[in-house]
Amino acid sequence: MMIKFQSKGTAPFEMRSEHALPLIGFMGHNKQEEGSVSGDALVTAQSNLNKGLSQHSEPEPEVNDDADDWDKKDKEDVISLATRAAALKDMIEHAIENDSYVMWQKS
Repeated sequence: MMIKFQSKGTAPFEMRSEHALPLIGFMGHNKQEEGSVSGDALVTAQSNLNKGLSQHSEPEPEVNDDADDWDKKDKEDVISLATRAAALKDMIEHAIENDSYVMWQKS
């Protein structure tokens, strides 16, 4: 399942729910599949997201020593949750600066 994030004045984007729901949880919204945040709650969500990301530890990719080079490369190319959060962080920052909102829903 995909989660679509939207905000006035920014391009919407979609993220797989397995990545989006932890970020929504970090923001303080209990991994809700649909919701929104606006006003002063945006600053709190931004702070909570940054704090959650800083405390989140990424699992180390498992690399089998017997695996061929392609299998090893696949395991080494894991994208961190912090990297995946970049678009959401930018959207929240833009919403704060423009007294707007961030909303998300299943797509």
